[in-house]
Amino acid sequence: MSDTAVRAWKFQVVDFGPNRKEVAARWKHLAEQCQRVTNAAWRQWIVEHTKQDAPNKLRQFYEELRQWHDAGGKKSGQPKPESGVKCMTPAISKAIYTAACQTAEDMNLRPVTLLLQLVKQNMTKRKSASGNQPGWCNILLDRESMPSCTRPQPIPFDKRNAELLKDGDTWKMSMRIDRIPRDGKPALSTRDTVTITAGKKRSGYAILERVYSGEYDFCGSTLQFDRGKWYVSLCFRRPQRERVELDAEATAHLLPCRTEAFRLWVPGGDFYRPIGDGRFVGPQRRNLIRQRTSRNAHYTHAGSSMKGHGRDRARAGHKKLQRRWLHLNRTTNHTLTKRVVQTCERLGIGKLVYYQPTGKAAATRYMEAEGKLPNVRDATGWQWFQVGTMLAQKCQESGVELEIVKC
Repeated sequence: MSDTAVRAWKFQVVDFGPNRKEVAARWKHLAEQCQRVTNAAWRQWIVEHTKQDAPNKLRQFYEELRQWHDAGGKKSGQPKPESGVKCMTPAISKAIYTAACQTAEDMNLRPVTLLLQLVKQNMTKRKSASGNQPGWCNILLDRESMPSCTRPQPIPFDKRNAELLKDGDTWKMSMRIDRIPRDGKPALSTRDTVTITAGKKRSGYAILERVYSGEYDFCGSTLQFDRGKWYVSLCFRRPQRERVELDAEATAHLLPCRTEAFRLWVPGGDFYRPIGDGRFVGPQRRNLIRQRTSRNAHYTHAGSSMKGHGRDRARAGHKKLQRRWLHLNRTTNHTLTKRVVQTCERLGIGKLVYYQPTGKAAATRYMEAEGKLPNVRDATGWQWFQVGTMLAQKCQESGVELEIVKC
């Protein structure tokens, strides 16, 4: 298997076996422990860096760096200062692992290890809210707050403690995610075998077939609880397909426009509209804004018997509308990026430049402005960053070089 992008598909758990309540309660408890482990890892990371006086070292380093730049930088002939502070060291990693194991007493060590891998990756690659410094530096300098989880987190697993099973036309997932300690003996783990389904989506079952046969690589996945139901978010990696021969000198430009959705300019002066003119966005946005306004007015003038049930009940309809708009963004961007990369492959174009609008420029683009009602504030923007993320994933598989220009 080649190093291609990892994809995920959510399968609903429809059958827990004879002990549904017991399994669901145990999973909920483990999800809460994942929350505690994540918070404990961040807390221990702060403690270890505080013991090493990392905040003062970083302040001194940035002061020396400023003086070095004021003196002329490289032209001054002086060596560039170094902080000597690293986000993650073997000693800090060991301390975090010890704190996590003490927190997750009822969790299998494999989910704990996978969860810590994800937390450490987020620590080292975290971006700051402002400035060019890494996010972890701003946290140590008290410019940002330490991340914390306020809700139960997904339970990670992989093929070392889980197995995909097939029983006729029924698909099952067998997992060992809990830990039962015993005095003086190795701990045990309960094997939970549950039935999963993709509903009416045939492509989901095709993915299960390929993962089961070994054509797709079974990667680290998660067990998630969402709106009263449990889901298995199965992650997989597809094999690298044969790439077409591309011209590295040929460059295509993808531009979000003001009067239509997107234009893909190719060598020779021609252009394509990957998703047409985008006229479908206006009616969808107007319909969503009007429904939201109507719901607000209905709840404002509702009787006393309809109120007093908390914010969740009042905003339940708003969350549905929000998910609907995000779904439109995601499906449209997927279609856009897929057609753009296919066009590059068909024409033999080896480089793609995506002009990602930001700030005031983004507010004037067609996909963000079309369909907005006058004098009505809304948050129906467009996911421009998501376009770049999807392009990066698809360009990696096809061999097309991607450049993102923020404008």
